[in-house]
Amino acid sequence: MIAAAATSLCFAALFYNNGIIDREKLYTSSRVYEDIKLLAEKYPDLIKLGSIGSSVKGKNIPLIILGKGGKKACVIAGLHAREHITVSFTLLCVEEYCRAYSSDSGLYGKYNMRELLNEYTLYIAPDCNPDGMDICNSGEKPKTKTAGGFDREHYKNNANNVNLNANFPFYWSDISDKSRQKGPRAASEAETRNIMKLCRENSFEWLLDMHMAGNCIFWRDAANGEVEGDKRLATALEAECGYYLCPVTGDVNDYGGGLENWFRGEMKRPAVCVELVLKSEATAGMSISDYNKNFDKALNWEKTRFTLAAAMAAH
Repeated sequence: MIAAAATSLCFAALFYNNGIIDREKLYTSSRVYEDIKLLAEKYPDLIKLGSIGSSVKGKNIPLIILGKGGKKACVIAGLHAREHITVSFTLLCVEEYCRAYSSDSGLYGKYNMRELLNEYTLYIAPDCNPDGMDICNSGEKPKTKTAGGFDREHYKNNANNVNLNANFPFYWSDISDKSRQKGPRAASEAETRNIMKLCRENSFEWLLDMHMAGNCIFWRDAANGEVEGDKRLATALEAECGYYLCPVTGDVNDYGGGLENWFRGEMKRPAVCVELVLKSEATAGMSISDYNKNFDKALNWEKTRFTLAAAMAAH
């Protein structure tokens, strides 16, 4: 057993060290563009690159189209600026899934990635808030002044200081909590509108919205109620990836303006908010920038790396 575990660890180290994505480094928008270009060049039969539009500051919001199948699904990451670990996580999943697909067995853990990516095409927007990421990690400043300055490491919003995950047109006007920073009107932000356009132009089976802390998933809200297939997707992620299921979200200040909530309401398809970092790690005094240095432990990577695969297999 010990020998087998050691062999597994050695294989994992080799797997990582030969890769393009360095999960220990903090991302900037320019690094994202560079890395996805390298991924597309390495796996041209599996990856096509596109764009869902531009940010408030005019930066490209990149799109990775992964797979060959007729079923479509959507993965959104980096919506909150400080949650750039979700970008690292998502890009590492893309690389490992491509590598598994191209291997002799096609296997990634118990999942046959060749079968899954021949059945599915994933539309992955790995960095939906490039301005926010660069405010956190590249020294840029918001376009809109923030009262009393701002904490760069913990900055959450886009360049207009709007929380994108409270800006979608879903019970937006009912949000009374000003700390939500929902913006001047529903869908006021370019990033919000671009994501909506992507979803409206494609018939996605489901959507994953990747976020940072809690090792849990928000999967149903009181306004939408049950959406066909939502429990099947949620319980599959719970069983396969170690997340715990949150109670139904009941407060409009929590679900109003949310991406996954809007998607459920308009598309009538499952959408979940995936919170990656273990609760124990999020409350252990570790800084956000330290999550990358402790990637495997902080994100429970041994289990959470199967998130996209488990979602495909569940539907």
